[in-house]
Amino acid sequence: MFIFAGVKLQDNLDVHANFQSFTNAFLTLLRCSTGEAWDSIMMDTTRQKSILFQCNNEDDFSYADFIANGNQTQQCGTKYAVIFFLGYFLMVPLIFLNLFIAIILEGFE
Repeated sequence: MFIFAGVKLQDNLDVHANFQSFTNAFLTLLRCSTGEAWDSIMMDTTRQKSILFQCNNEDDFSYADFIANGNQTQQCGTKYAVIFFLGYFLMVPLIFLNLFIAIILEGFE
C-alpha cells in the first residue's frame, strides 16, 4: 500500500484493483498471483507524466489535494514497480504451484 497507494487510477488500476486500502491491495495482489493482468497493473503503476497522462510528480501525498480532486489520487507511478511485481510474480505463483502439486502428489500416496 505504501508504494502504490497514491498512483492515479487508470485502465487496469481502477476502483476494483488498486492499492488505496488494505483489502483492495490484498485482493489486487491475490489477482496478480493468479496471473490475471498482472503485467497491465504493473505498467499502470509505472506510468510517468506525459502529454496523454497527467499526474503529480511530487512524492509526498497531500490530503488537501486528494480532497480537492474529488477523492481521487493524482500521483505518478514509480520505477520500483517493475522490480516489485517481477519479484512478486516469480516468488508467489511458484510457491503456490509447488504447494498445489505437493497436495496432489500427497493424495496419490
